[in-house]
Amino acid sequence: MKIFFILTFLFWTTGFSAHKKAADMAECVSISKSCEAANFKAGDHEVNGRGLWIDCIAQIAQDKKIAGVTGHTPDEAKKCMAAMKDPKNQIK
Repeated sequence: MKIFFILTFLFWTTGFSAHKKAADMAECVSISKSCEAANFKAGDHEVNGRGLWIDCIAQIAQDKKIAGVTGHTPDEAKKCMAAMKDPKNQIK
């Protein structure tokens, strides 16, 4: 599990800027809105520990409960993360 978290962290911190926003991806709309409503924001991990990807979506993918975020499954989070990794979703 630690390896998954580390790889997730490395991927999102090094490649996030080259991707569309989560809210623009069909696979991510609902889960990203829920995380954002619970005050998680892209890029905030190092600022306050409430990053959209590392502290919310990646945690849900690991079946961890996130305060203020309900109704999402690990599979949904994993599909969102996979969509973000898909080269067709990178901004050229």
